This record gives sequence, C-alpha cells and structure tokens, in this order.
Amino acid sequence: MDKKRLQTIKIFAIGNILVMLFMTYFFFRKILFGFQGGFFDTSYMKYICIFSIIILGASIISTIGAVGILLLKEWGRKIYLIIAWLPIIVYPYRGIYYEFGDLLPVIILISSIIYFTRPKVKEQFSR
Repeated sequence: MDKKRLQTIKIFAIGNILVMLFMTYFFFRKILFGFQGGFFDTSYMKYICIFSIIILGASIISTIGAVGILLLKEWGRKIYLIIAWLPIIVYPYRGIYYEFGDLLPVIILISSIIYFTRPKVKEQFSR
C-alpha cells in the first residue's frame, strides 16, 4: 500500500530542512570564525561557543528528523517531537522580560507538536 503524504507535512519538512541548514551554516561559521565585532563580553566566549556547539548538534539532528518526516518515517516524527520540546523546556529560564518576538518560536513549536500528535497525522507515519 502506497502512503499518500499530506501537503502540510511536505511543506513543514521542506521548511524545517531549509531553516535548519541555515542554522547549521550560521553556528558552524560562528564556531570556526568566532563572534568578531559582536557586543559580547570576552569572558562569556567559552559559554557562547559551547552554546553554539549544542545548537549546531541540535540543528543537524533536526535536519535528519525533517528528512525522516519527508519520507514518512516514524523515527523522523519522534526525533522532531523530542527536538521541539527542548526550546520549550529551556524558554522559562531565559529571564523575566519577554517580547512577542521571543514568544513566537515557542508558539510555532507548540502548534507543530499538537499537529504531529493528531491521530490523522500519526496515521501517516504508521508502518
């Protein structure tokens, strides 16, 4: 039986691949060439590099998960759901003051988690 992919899954997977490839390029470049001309205090450079390495790893894993989503593999959906929860868990520890621009990625992640746990979408990834 041939699986028919929902258009929203295809759009999501391709968009996620493009965004994660950009993030991978951006943070890989930051690790190699440093944060030149930035406003960061040099005492924080070690932590910024560690953060960049973590984000780089997460974006590579997320790209692999998006390819799995595009191929309708259950492991791709599970990887995405795990990666999508990480910023939501970390978000409350960022500080007291939030702007709407800071909250927008979290809203998008929460809505995509709800979408990927819907029965009709889960059925797309069943074997």
